[in-house]
Amino acid sequence: MQQIKDATGTQPGTWALILGSSVIAAMIGAGASIYTSHVSGRDNRDLEVTKAQIQRDSDTVKKRNEAYERLGRDLGSLAEGLGGTRILLVSLGPSRSDPVISQRVTADLQSVGQAALMVRESEGSPLISREIADQIDRILGMFLPALGAAQSDKAKVNAFLQVIDPTEVQIKATKLSLNRINEALSGAAADVGKHGSP
Repeated sequence: MQQIKDATGTQPGTWALILGSSVIAAMIGAGASIYTSHVSGRDNRDLEVTKAQIQRDSDTVKKRNEAYERLGRDLGSLAEGLGGTRILLVSLGPSRSDPVISQRVTADLQSVGQAALMVRESEGSPLISREIADQIDRILGMFLPALGAAQSDKAKVNAFLQVIDPTEVQIKATKLSLNRINEALSGAAADVGKHGSP
């Protein structure tokens, strides 16, 4: 205090003395430190929430991609089954009424029915868009009635044979849509992974 008086030639005021004190400086520093810790803790919590959201988004994209891939595989199996059945039915011609050959035709028709069931199960995933599900419904609606009729009455196999080609065309178009969706999902997964990595 005496040093301040000697240096300035005046007696310092009470506020100047208090504000110049190292105790006050320490208190201000402690307050700032507490505030910084609080803000930093909140930022760390926000960062963890963001990381969790990115991981959840990444998982959703991955699951959706897997659902579309499964549907694509099942449609491919159905297309193969239809193609094989068409070849069999055309090559057998009138001999389809032979009891032994009739059993082979029945087995092929059942195999196509199983493939259609797998497509229906894949299409039922909540991760599949309504638009794609509607396309699948149109595909299955195109040939399932004819398939059912051919399974119960072999005389109606020719009617089933008539719907195979248009069904295959629809399957190819839908598979193209699925490929585009899978490409978009793969790109989204890459983006989430790129932006989501810490």
